[in-house]
Amino acid sequence: MQNGKTYSMPDYFSHRALALKVLKDLDYKYKSKISSRTLYLLGAQGGDLFYTYKLSFTKNNLGKILHAISPLILFEKLIGGNPSYAAGFATHYAFDCAFHPVVYAFERKKRAPLTHFSFENDLGLFICDKLNATRRIIPFNDLLKCTFPVYDSISKVEKSVTVEGIERSLKRHYTTSDVLFRTRRFSYKYDFDYESLTPVLNDAVALAKSAVCCVLDKDINEKVFSGKFLYYGE
Repeated sequence: MQNGKTYSMPDYFSHRALALKVLKDLDYKYKSKISSRTLYLLGAQGGDLFYTYKLSFTKNNLGKILHAISPLILFEKLIGGNPSYAAGFATHYAFDCAFHPVVYAFERKKRAPLTHFSFENDLGLFICDKLNATRRIIPFNDLLKCTFPVYDSISKVEKSVTVEGIERSLKRHYTTSDVLFRTRRFSYKYDFDYESLTPVLNDAVALAKSAVCCVLDKDINEKVFSGKFLYYGE
């Protein structure tokens, strides 16, 4: 948390589940353009991957930069990189737009330490169950093979990144995701009507499909990308 705001996102497994749902539902025209499932699923983790590009949480933190930038500007640049990665990143954008208001509203109501993180874990459990998605992580060696395609994509957004820095981020990402996998919960922490979030999830899926199609068509629609990665509500 910084300046009263938590910068973590809907959890790893939520993003993965949404990306898989969208991939399954895409028309062949678009599905055939996603040549790497691994890069697509890695892209679905969006800017979260880069909070640990450097272990410094200043305004120059790469994760913060990628969440603060206008989605219109971001995706106009990302489409010049790897299509599979950019398509996955578009699902991350859609999920954040749909679920951040819910997460932050719950956090404000509870006002307790680690509420944000714990509620996101509950969301991950609910969403994976709702979308019939198994909670898994990308294997270490598969992650490292993504180093250059990710560098090629992110360097179009932030020119200061290096191949070594991207590789370091991927290694740290694996460590974090492995811990999340090994400590994943199988029951909810909060007494919350998660089923009431089904319409929000449906909206996220719909927006994600539109965003992915725009990215793969290399046509970044202003209406589709008018949202924000970080939204704290009123």
